[in-house]
Order: sequence, then structure tokens, then C-alpha cells
Amino acid sequence: MSLMLLSATLLACIHPTPPGPSPAELAEEVPAPIALSAAGAEVHVTAVIQAGSAHDPVGAGGTAWLTARLLRSGGTADLSPEAFEAALEALGATLTLSVDKELVRLEGAAPLKHGEAFAAMVGALVATPGFAPEALDGVRDAATDGQAPSAEVIAAEALDTWLNQGHPYGHPITGSAAVRAAADAEALRAFHADHYTRDAVSVGVSAPKADLDSVSLALSEPLAGLGRAPYDAWLAIRAGAPPARELLVVDGGPDRAAIALGAAVALPEAHPDRVALALACIALSSWAPADGPPLSANLDSRSQPSLTVTLAKASEDTSLQNAAFTLRRALRLLEEWPGVDDAALADALHLYGSATAAPMASDALSRAVHEDARERPSTGALLLVAEALTPEDINRAFAAHLPLDRLRAVAVVDDPSAFLDALFEENETLPVYSGPMPDSDQLDTDADTASWPLGITPDRAHVADVQGVFQ
Repeated sequence: MSLMLLSATLLACIHPTPPGPSPAELAEEVPAPIALSAAGAEVHVTAVIQAGSAHDPVGAGGTAWLTARLLRSGGTADLSPEAFEAALEALGATLTLSVDKELVRLEGAAPLKHGEAFAAMVGALVATPGFAPEALDGVRDAATDGQAPSAEVIAAEALDTWLNQGHPYGHPITGSAAVRAAADAEALRAFHADHYTRDAVSVGVSAPKADLDSVSLALSEPLAGLGRAPYDAWLAIRAGAPPARELLVVDGGPDRAAIALGAAVALPEAHPDRVALALACIALSSWAPADGPPLSANLDSRSQPSLTVTLAKASEDTSLQNAAFTLRRALRLLEEWPGVDDAALADALHLYGSATAAPMASDALSRAVHEDARERPSTGALLLVAEALTPEDINRAFAAHLPLDRLRAVAVVDDPSAFLDALFEENETLPVYSGPMPDSDQLDTDADTASWPLGITPDRAHVADVQGVFQ
């Protein structure tokens, strides 16, 4: 079968003329694609669904992730999984899936001559997925890709879950092994029917101007299969800071130790203080301490007011002493960080503003659809807020929303008891040097770090098994 005939066949079987409402009536009900004109020989398609893991049923964490993965792997109502993947390959198209706490994203591209057929396939996948049961085992295996999660992943998940207890964000995206094992295709189909509704779906295409209308129509027509139920909205719950620093030690048995420190804050996306915290994280990550690698800090991009700010991420070799030393060093650097000055602000604004540049059509389309999905402020509007901030504004927001004396810390190690002994029963936690001994200045700095006050008492240190993080 020629590619031209294949395209025609796919278009014919994926979006036949629907009975019932007229095309005009249907256009008012179906999500209208955002259409961006772009030069080039490709068509880009993006679909964003407000059905991320925050929408998981209580006690069934991972349902949203499983649903999205089976949607992508399970074919459509008209095409088996094998036929769908063969059709993508024949069209020369690519289609990727990602799932986060809030959103499911499908993004892909195809040669212009097959743009309509590809757009129709994406529309059918979103609205009328096949959910082939035989694809479910492969989806379950994809949760770990056959490998245990790294220490860094465990630390990040543990911190995020801990900081968001009582909030829909407060569990890992992939859920627990028990939920994944018990899930069946019909339950995931039911989740799709409840959450993949017209109000919850935003779609977009980018193509040369002459092709925009036809590609947009090919994408939107299959979306008539989406349900009309109201979008399943939920309210954020502010996660309160603990009265003092707390530590969670995770027995992960990894080949490396990992440390993460952070706090939860509750600020709308366009609030000046939230933008200030984003700039502060950029500046903190760019700060170069004299005694070694910088901290890695980030503020997540969630649209709900409750979000996680990770102020320090670090990993060391498996030495327990080095893990304890790394925690003390992260605390020392946070307390010694001089804050944002004019030069640091200029650099942070440059990096923050680079997010508004979209030289590729796919980048511009992705941003436009994401902004539409949650009626988010545009990146241009956020940049205006950022440019109005002063160093004093940023440092004030950092101190107000991220009190260092009430941070939560996570340490992933292979022996929690020995790690805690190193923290609380010894006066110093000097590092173990695997290479040449450092110079005397570095040794003096390390000695100061080894005795740096933790600000954590033994009664505020907790131990959890790694399996508990993913339940």
C-alpha cells in the first residue's frame, strides 16, 4: 500500500462523518485546536490533558499514569496496538508521552504530506483509545524500566511526597507496585471516561499557513468522542511547614547516597513572591561555593498554589560518612549563601527570560497549549513580573517562604542506623577522600563543615523503607 493510499485509508477510518450534531454545532462542543503558522516541512501536534497523578483515586495512586501509558500503547478503537505503531512508522511520525502531577502530554510530528493523517491519529488516540489488555503488562514494566530507581529519584520522590502530605500531589506519579499489579484495562478505561473530557483537553497544531485549517480539522473531528462531563477540578491544600527541621532517612540500598532538602509553599503562579522564588533558585544554583560543587535548586512548575521548592540536591559515593558530610555541607551552604545582588539578578533574569524564546515551532506550540490547558499566565506576563523585582524583593520572599530553620531533609542511604550514628553520636563527620588529599585550606573548610550544626534533633529524625516511598 502506498503512503498516499495509507494516509487516505487512515483518514477515512479514523474520523468518519459523525451522526447527530451538524459540523457547526460540533465545532462549538469539541476543543478547538490552537493553530500556529510555522514554516517548514513538518506538522507538529500537541495534546495536553488535565488528568495527571493529582487526579488519582484515593488509595489508587498510579491510576492516571497507567491510564496514560496504556492509552499510548494500547492502540485505538479502530487500530490495534501493532497497527497503530505500524501506521506511525509508515507516516514517518513520532509521538511521545509524558505524565506529571497535573498533566498528561502527547507531543509529536510528521512530514507535512502526512500531517492530516497523523493529526487524526492523535485525536483518535486521545478520544477513543483501544486500551488493549495485552499491552498492560508492558505498561506495568515501564514503571521501573526493569531497574530499581536511583538514589536521586528516591530522594526527590520522598521529599515531594513528604512535603505534600494531605494534598493530591502527595504520592509518586507511577504509584505503587500493588496498584499497578491490580489494575485492569476496564478500570483504566473508566478513568479515561471520567477524566479525559472536553473541558480537560487542550490541543494544538503548527503547520504552514496553507495547511493549518485542514490539519486542525483532522485533529478536532475525532475529539467528538470525548465525554461532556465537567472537568474534575480539585482544590489545593496548603502544606504547613514543620515547627523545626526534620529528617527522613530512607533505607534504599542504592549504590550511591543522595540528599534532598526543601519546603512546600502555597503561591499562585503569577504572584510576585513565586516569581521571586524562581529567580532565587536560579541564583542559588548559579552560585559557586569556594569549596566544591554548587547546590542544585529548583521550583517546580505546577499551576496549583501548593508546590515543592527543592533547595539542595546532592549525591556522593556510598560512604556513610560522606553522606552525613554532604547533608551538613548542604545546610552550611544554604545558611552561608549571600542571597541575590544586582549581578546575580541580572544573570537570573537572563536565564529566566530564555524560557520565553521559542525558536522551534514545537516549542512555541507546546507552550501555547500548556498555557491554555490551565489558563496559565503567559511566559511573557511572568517575565514582566520578574523584571519588576529587585534583589531586596527576592531576598525577602526567600526568607519569608523558605525558613531555613524549618526545612525538611531526605537522606537515601544503605544503612540508616549507621548514618544516624554518624550524625548524632560523633562530633565530626569528616569526609572520606577517594583521590589525592586536598590542600590545607580545603581540609580546614571540610573540618568546619564536618562540625556544622545540623539543627535537627534525634527525635525529629525518621526512618522509612524505600518501598514505603512508592506506596
